[in-house]
Amino acid sequence: EMSASKLQFFTDISHELRSPLGRMKAAIALAQRKRGVESDEFNQLERECDRLNELITQLLTMPDQKPALDDVIDLIGLLSTLVEENHISAQADGIKLSFTSDAEQLLIYSSGDLLYKAIDNLIRNALRHTPKNSAIKVHCEQNNEQIIITVKDQGDGVPDNELERIFLPFYR
Repeated sequence: EMSASKLQFFTDISHELRSPLGRMKAAIALAQRKRGVESDEFNQLERECDRLNELITQLLTMPDQKPALDDVIDLIGLLSTLVEENHISAQADGIKLSFTSDAEQLLIYSSGDLLYKAIDNLIRNALRHTPKNSAIKVHCEQNNEQIIITVKDQGDGVPDNELERIFLPFYR
Protein backbone atom coordinates (compact mmCIF):
# COMPACT_ATOMS: atom_id res chain seq x y z
CA GLU A 1 0.00 0.00 0.00
CA MET A 2 1.22 3.50 -0.79
CA SER A 3 2.49 5.44 2.23
CA ALA A 4 0.88 8.74 3.18
CA SER A 5 4.05 10.67 2.26
CA LYS A 6 4.19 9.08 -1.21
CA LEU A 7 0.52 9.81 -1.78
CA GLN A 8 1.02 13.43 -0.73
CA PHE A 9 4.04 13.66 -3.06
CA PHE A 10 2.02 12.39 -6.03
CA THR A 11 -0.88 14.68 -5.13
CA ASP A 12 1.46 17.70 -4.99
CA ILE A 13 3.08 16.81 -8.32
CA SER A 14 -0.35 16.31 -9.85
CA HIS A 15 -1.44 19.79 -8.80
CA GLU A 16 1.80 21.41 -9.99
CA LEU A 17 1.54 19.75 -13.41
CA ARG A 18 -2.17 20.37 -13.91
CA SER A 19 -1.87 24.15 -13.48
CA PRO A 20 0.37 24.79 -16.53
CA LEU A 21 -1.54 22.13 -18.45
CA GLY A 22 -4.78 24.02 -17.88
CA ARG A 23 -3.14 27.22 -19.09
CA MET A 24 -1.86 25.42 -22.19
CA LYS A 25 -5.35 24.17 -23.04
CA ALA A 26 -6.75 27.68 -22.61
CA ALA A 27 -4.01 29.13 -24.83
CA ILE A 28 -4.68 26.50 -27.51
CA ALA A 29 -8.41 27.26 -27.46
CA LEU A 30 -7.72 31.01 -27.68
CA ALA A 31 -5.24 30.59 -30.55
CA GLN A 32 -7.70 28.40 -32.42
CA ARG A 33 -10.51 30.93 -31.88
CA LYS A 34 -8.31 33.77 -33.15
CA ARG A 35 -7.39 31.75 -36.21
CA GLY A 36 -11.08 31.19 -36.89
CA VAL A 37 -10.74 27.66 -38.24
CA GLU A 38 -10.11 24.27 -36.73
CA SER A 39 -6.83 22.63 -37.61
CA ASP A 40 -5.41 19.16 -37.19
CA GLU A 41 -2.42 20.64 -35.37
CA PHE A 42 -4.53 22.40 -32.73
CA ASN A 43 -6.74 19.34 -32.34
CA GLN A 44 -3.66 17.18 -31.80
CA LEU A 45 -2.30 19.63 -29.22
CA GLU A 46 -5.60 19.41 -27.35
CA ARG A 47 -5.51 15.60 -27.43
CA GLU A 48 -1.92 15.64 -26.13
CA CYS A 49 -2.97 17.93 -23.24
CA ASP A 50 -5.81 15.53 -22.44
CA ARG A 51 -3.36 12.61 -22.46
CA LEU A 52 -1.01 14.45 -20.13
CA ASN A 53 -3.91 15.05 -17.79
CA GLU A 54 -4.74 11.33 -17.85
CA LEU A 55 -1.09 10.45 -17.15
CA ILE A 56 -1.13 12.77 -14.16
CA THR A 57 -4.23 10.98 -12.87
CA GLN A 58 -2.44 7.64 -13.34
CA LEU A 59 0.44 8.83 -11.16
CA LEU A 60 -1.95 8.64 -8.23
CA THR A 61 -3.11 5.10 -8.97
CA MET A 62 -0.27 3.34 -10.79
CA PRO A 63 2.14 2.23 -8.05
CA ASP A 64 -0.04 -0.26 -6.17
CA GLN A 65 -3.12 -1.05 -8.23
CA LYS A 66 -3.65 -3.67 -10.89
CA PRO A 67 -6.06 -2.35 -13.52
CA ALA A 68 -9.38 -4.08 -14.07
CA LEU A 69 -10.42 -5.20 -17.55
CA ASP A 70 -13.52 -3.03 -17.53
CA ASP A 71 -13.78 -1.77 -21.09
CA VAL A 72 -14.53 -3.43 -24.43
CA ILE A 73 -12.76 -1.83 -27.39
CA ASP A 74 -12.23 -2.52 -31.06
CA LEU A 75 -8.47 -3.09 -31.28
CA ILE A 76 -8.44 -2.50 -35.06
CA GLY A 77 -10.17 0.85 -34.59
CA LEU A 78 -7.75 1.77 -31.81
CA LEU A 79 -4.69 0.94 -33.93
CA SER A 80 -6.10 2.83 -36.93
CA THR A 81 -6.72 5.88 -34.76
CA LEU A 82 -3.21 5.77 -33.27
CA VAL A 83 -1.58 5.54 -36.68
CA GLU A 84 -3.73 8.43 -37.92
CA GLU A 85 -2.94 10.56 -34.85
CA ASN A 86 0.82 10.01 -35.28
CA HIS A 87 0.69 10.71 -39.02
CA ILE A 88 1.62 14.40 -38.64
CA SER A 89 4.77 13.57 -36.64
CA ALA A 90 5.74 10.87 -39.13
CA GLN A 91 5.13 13.09 -42.14
CA ALA A 92 7.34 15.84 -40.66
CA ASP A 93 10.29 13.42 -40.78
CA GLY A 94 9.41 11.88 -44.13
CA ILE A 95 8.45 8.61 -42.44
CA LYS A 96 5.74 6.49 -44.04
CA LEU A 97 3.56 5.23 -41.18
CA SER A 98 1.12 2.49 -42.16
CA PHE A 99 -1.28 0.05 -40.54
CA THR A 100 -2.43 -3.35 -41.80
CA SER A 101 -4.53 -6.12 -40.34
CA ASP A 102 -6.10 -9.35 -41.49
CA ALA A 103 -9.18 -8.57 -39.40
CA GLU A 104 -11.68 -5.75 -39.89
CA GLN A 105 -12.65 -5.71 -36.21
CA LEU A 106 -11.28 -7.29 -33.02
CA LEU A 107 -13.32 -6.68 -29.87
CA ILE A 108 -11.26 -7.18 -26.73
CA TYR A 109 -11.52 -6.52 -22.99
CA SER A 110 -9.19 -3.72 -21.98
CA SER A 111 -8.41 -1.53 -19.02
CA GLY A 112 -9.66 1.91 -19.95
CA ASP A 113 -7.00 3.91 -21.70
CA LEU A 114 -3.95 1.86 -20.69
CA LEU A 115 -3.78 -0.16 -23.92
CA TYR A 116 -4.07 3.05 -25.93
CA LYS A 117 -1.14 4.54 -24.02
CA ALA A 118 1.01 1.42 -24.35
CA ILE A 119 0.59 1.18 -28.13
CA ASP A 120 0.92 4.94 -28.59
CA ASN A 121 4.19 4.74 -26.67
CA LEU A 122 5.46 2.00 -29.01
CA ILE A 123 4.61 4.06 -32.10
CA ARG A 124 6.14 7.23 -30.65
CA ASN A 125 9.32 5.36 -29.75
CA ALA A 126 9.48 4.00 -33.28
CA LEU A 127 9.08 7.54 -34.64
CA ARG A 128 11.80 8.80 -32.30
CA HIS A 129 14.32 6.08 -33.15
CA THR A 130 13.79 5.32 -36.83
CA PRO A 131 15.78 7.22 -39.46
CA LYS A 132 14.13 10.00 -41.44
CA ASN A 133 12.67 9.10 -44.84
CA SER A 134 12.05 5.48 -43.86
CA ALA A 135 8.97 3.49 -42.87
CA ILE A 136 7.16 2.23 -39.78
CA LYS A 137 4.67 -0.58 -40.21
CA VAL A 138 2.03 -1.38 -37.58
CA HIS A 139 0.38 -4.76 -38.05
CA CYS A 140 -2.24 -6.69 -36.09
CA GLU A 141 -3.16 -10.33 -36.51
CA GLN A 142 -5.06 -12.96 -34.61
CA ASN A 143 -3.41 -16.35 -34.25
CA ASN A 144 -5.85 -18.75 -32.56
CA GLU A 145 -6.54 -17.17 -29.16
CA GLN A 146 -3.55 -14.84 -29.38
CA ILE A 147 -3.51 -11.31 -30.82
CA ILE A 148 -0.14 -10.12 -32.10
CA ILE A 149 0.57 -6.41 -32.58
CA THR A 150 3.81 -5.60 -34.37
CA VAL A 151 5.40 -2.16 -34.67
CA LYS A 152 8.28 -2.54 -37.12
CA ASP A 153 10.68 0.31 -37.76
CA GLN A 154 14.17 0.77 -39.15
CA GLY A 155 15.77 1.93 -35.90
CA ASP A 156 18.73 0.28 -34.19
CA GLY A 157 16.54 -1.62 -31.73
CA VAL A 158 16.89 -2.00 -27.99
CA PRO A 159 20.27 -3.26 -26.78
CA ASP A 160 20.04 -6.74 -25.21
CA ASN A 161 21.19 -5.49 -21.80
CA GLU A 162 18.25 -2.99 -21.71
CA LEU A 163 15.45 -5.42 -22.64
CA GLU A 164 14.42 -6.28 -19.08
CA ARG A 165 14.48 -2.69 -17.82
CA ILE A 166 12.44 -1.09 -20.61
CA PHE A 167 9.24 -2.34 -18.99
CA LEU A 168 9.86 -0.56 -15.69
CA PRO A 169 7.72 2.56 -15.11
CA PHE A 170 9.36 5.75 -16.40
CA TYR A 171 12.51 3.93 -17.57
CA ARG A 172 14.15 5.51 -20.61
